[in-house]
Amino acid sequence: MLEHALAAEDTQLLDTIRDMSKEDLLSYLSESQGAAAARVARDLAVSYPAAAMALLRLARQGLVERFMDPARGIYWYRLTERGAERLAYLGSEN
Repeated sequence: MLEHALAAEDTQLLDTIRDMSKEDLLSYLSESQGAAAARVARDLAVSYPAAAMALLRLARQGLVERFMDPARGIYWYRLTERGAERLAYLGSEN
């Protein structure tokens, strides 16, 4: 039963990440000049795990920079130059 509940939760998380586009996240970080994952989750109305996972994926792609705020013990994310270029590209497709 626990395995079924975890599988359903994982499926819901993946669906949330799919619904939140790369352009949504890059645009948000561009406008906000960077943010913590919790703030991204709140402002984009998604769960914290979905926001954190999506931001980590962008960091691994070099589209955002991830850095630690040691005083608060949280990670912050901000757009890189490569991320700004990708955002411009995605915007030109529409």
